[in-house]
Amino acid sequence: QPVWAGALKELGSLTPPTVQLEEIAITLEASAAARYRLHLLASLVEGGADEGGIVQWIDELERSAFFSGAQLASSKMHSTDAGQTRFEVEGSLE
Repeated sequence: QPVWAGALKELGSLTPPTVQLEEIAITLEASAAARYRLHLLASLVEGGADEGGIVQWIDELERSAFFSGAQLASSKMHSTDAGQTRFEVEGSLE
């Protein structure tokens, strides 16, 4: 079972100020490996990083001892006046 406090603290320290986490969901896969899956819904803060910043953040999550298989699940422009970019990241907890 993951070390929850450590994983959440690591997520907080790796998340740049230009990324706003909107939802964090953790599910247990029903398989022999019984892995915990992480699903993040986030958006870029207006005037923040671009899509390259998202990729860099995902790379940092992947290098963490707490996360593996981190990847961009989707990215789309959200219809707001600011033209906010919303995106989803999925991976596994170690």
